[in-house]
Parts: sequence; C-alpha cells; structure tokens
Amino acid sequence: MKNYGIKIILSALFLAITALNQIHAAVAIGTNQPVTILETFQQTTDYSYGTETKGEFTVINNSSSDIYAFFVANNTAHQADKTYNEFDSVTGSPILESWNPTVITRADWESGNINFPESNPFLEVWTPPDTTQISWDDTFGPNATKAFGYWTDGFFEVAQRAILSGETVSGFLFYSLVPNSPAVAFGKDGDIVALGHTTVVPLPGTIWLFSFGLVFLGRFKAKKASTI
Repeated sequence: MKNYGIKIILSALFLAITALNQIHAAVAIGTNQPVTILETFQQTTDYSYGTETKGEFTVINNSSSDIYAFFVANNTAHQADKTYNEFDSVTGSPILESWNPTVITRADWESGNINFPESNPFLEVWTPPDTTQISWDDTFGPNATKAFGYWTDGFFEVAQRAILSGETVSGFLFYSLVPNSPAVAFGKDGDIVALGHTTVVPLPGTIWLFSFGLVFLGRFKAKKASTI
C-alpha cells in the first residue's frame, strides 16, 4: 500500500501523455519527406470561444521542384499572416514579400474562388492549380472545412519568389485552436509537388504535462519522506 499513491500518479501521467501523443501523431510525418512543413507553436491566448494558438509554418523543400503555393487544412483556421524573417541572398529583399496569406473554405476550393494571380504565358508567371479539378476530399479529407493558403503573387516573374528546391523558408504565420493539418504543395505548373501532413513541433502539451508530473511526483515523495 506504500506505493499505491505513486502508482496512481504514474498511471494517470502515462495515460495522459499517451493520449496527447496520439493527437499529435495524427498530424505528423517524418522529416525525411521530399517536402516537410513544420507547424511550430509560439504562444496561446484564451478567448471566449477557446484557446487560440499563434504559430508558424516552415517549409523545407527537399524536392526537385520549386514551390509556388501550399495549403494546410485546419477546421479551426482563424487567420493567416506572414513575417519577413527570410531574405533573398541575391536581391536582399524579403522572400515572403510577394506571398499572399489567406484562409479559404471548402466552397472556395471547389468553386475556384481563390485570388490566385492570373496565368499569362507571355509574362512567364507560374500557373496556379485549378482547384475545381482537384478533389478536396482526396487532398484534405472529407471532414475538412477550411484551410490556410499561401502562394506567391505578382504579375511578372521577377516580382514572384518561389520556395526553391533545396531551400527552407519560415515566416508563414497562422492562428488556430488545434493542430489538424493535412497539407499540399504546388509547383510552377500548378502540379502537386507534395501531399501529406504537417509535422508538429514541439509537443507543448506533452512536455508540460510530463514536467508537471515529475515535479508533482518529486513533491509527493518529499512529503511522504518527511512523514516517515
């Protein structure tokens, strides 16, 4: 009976961490993929409708194609934004200067109601994907209702800046309630470069809970020792 309390604490801690890991595992793929989109949480704010998370997407492009657009599904998507953390080593200008962040719905995707730049072969700009011909269900799953969208804009090739092959670009900001992020990336011809899920880093809930459990267990042992 001495260790009964400790066993209860360890069992509860193990079950809670396992549950959190299962939640995060559902949105994680290995970082050895041709294209990896890291979903990093930066801060959380409590609102009347829930706890909203501000985070950042980082695109690691290990494919042989340049990336001109990507979308990340999340039913709690609230707002998309960008920073200017990454700069072009040649021009010195912000890489994300020409990128357009937004939130779209399933209806936007299926009707083609997305504010892509107009395709013009004479200007040699990239060709946006025809989302009316790309199944939303096959891309994001039948339960998805909204998605973050990011794409390079501008009327001339010089005004656009893709995520080049072999390049890593961060600064794609997002606001949502929970991580749940099937993702797709598109190339210059509107072709799908990669299809999968984001990789969530870190696992803040798991780390916090594990740390709290260790502290609580330590205090429990200390208190027990003082009563012997």
